[in-house]
Amino acid sequence: YTTSLNYNNSAAQNVRTKALTTGLWRVRNRDHIDSRVGVEYIWEDARIVNGGPDLGVTTALMLTASWKSQKIETPLRPANGYYLEGKVGSTLGSLGSSGSLQRLHGQAAYYFTPEERRYGTLVVRGELGFVNTRDNQRVPTSLLFRSGGANSIRGYEHQSVGIAGPNNAVLGG
Repeated sequence: YTTSLNYNNSAAQNVRTKALTTGLWRVRNRDHIDSRVGVEYIWEDARIVNGGPDLGVTTALMLTASWKSQKIETPLRPANGYYLEGKVGSTLGSLGSSGSLQRLHGQAAYYFTPEERRYGTLVVRGELGFVNTRDNQRVPTSLLFRSGGANSIRGYEHQSVGIAGPNNAVLGG
């Protein structure tokens, strides 16, 4: 079993967020496969900066399960290999949550370095996600999706691709 407690105070794309995240999981590791099953709690207070509206406090008490398979030659500087990762989670209606939601998230990457290392490493990455809810405003923004930045859509600022909000804010969707 493992547990964690995190506090984050950040601002991205004109949205100021204070978040507290905690959880308890049962963790298993077998043959390059990690799996986790547990419960997570997220409390978040979000506000649009520069006089924008207060998005309010949102919470989510979720049952989650995740799975990761990886076979990477050197994890600190991947040269050859792959990883596949998936996570699914759901609230129990509005029990301990500001709204009901279900969330799916998956990531994958493949690394290939030819024998002639001067050519560099080919990296192919992908990520998919889906949130099912009746009202995005009742979901913590950390559970919604935004893109942009060096590790997603190059040429766009970090987390700048999403739903447009007031005061040029970018909200997750």
